[in-house]
Amino acid sequence: MRLRSLLYVEFTKLRRQRLAVTTVIAPFLAGLLLPQLIWLFGGPRATPARGFYVFAWSLELALLMGVYLLLLQAALSIVVDRHDKTLRNLLVAPVWRGRIIAVRWLALQGIALLLLALLAAGVFLSTAIHFEFGEIYEEAIEPLATVEELRTYTLIGLAKLILPLAAVVSVGVLVSVLTVAPATAAGVALGLLLLLDIVKSIASANSSFRLWLFNSYLPTLFDDSSYWNGVTAYAQGITDVLWMADAPEHGYGIFIPLGTVVVCFGLSLFVFLRGEYSE
Repeated sequence: MRLRSLLYVEFTKLRRQRLAVTTVIAPFLAGLLLPQLIWLFGGPRATPARGFYVFAWSLELALLMGVYLLLLQAALSIVVDRHDKTLRNLLVAPVWRGRIIAVRWLALQGIALLLLALLAAGVFLSTAIHFEFGEIYEEAIEPLATVEELRTYTLIGLAKLILPLAAVVSVGVLVSVLTVAPATAAGVALGLLLLLDIVKSIASANSSFRLWLFNSYLPTLFDDSSYWNGVTAYAQGITDVLWMADAPEHGYGIFIPLGTVVVCFGLSLFVFLRGEYSE
């Protein structure tokens, strides 16, 4: 079968899975709701001109949910078929075994991009109902952040989420091919991300060790290091949070998630090609 046909079959299968739909819809609905809750109960945060802050903060929280759901979906992607004995049917088809894992991985990457796009659009539209995307003054006479700066950093922040989300998918797929039970895969994947998040929060803020953790570039439970967290703080009027243009975090934010993608997908492919799935 051609790659396009396999992808079509895979996306059709994902559309029928409740978890795949939930992975996109639940964060999307949360993203729609959060700006409205800020408007109703946000107090000082509900200032009409703070649209950039409301958008960034709402997307950060909704994407936190999305990251864990996406990881769970990826962690169950192979092991569920193995557990249900349906993987053997795929392996006897006239398709190279590596193409099966590649198509599954590509489909999950599509879900990640769809999640980010819908979440950004939904949060933006929900925010725009009650808030304006204006300059940040706080107590200052001159603006602490202009609309152009806020728009630029927001777009950069969204772009910087693409590779870390791809890394989440790749980590989940690797866990899926290494485990034999869905419950084990789910527990290992979610526990690993939580453990890495705890380790990141314990490490010193000045420690370069944090830069080597792929989850340092995502909104996570104890997040204070991702670029998007910096966007949220910047839009709140804290102007010294975003990294300088020549800061090493920019390079690390690309090659650490990208390296995670390459290593985890490569290991997944190696294990899947050599694995025994006939039992």
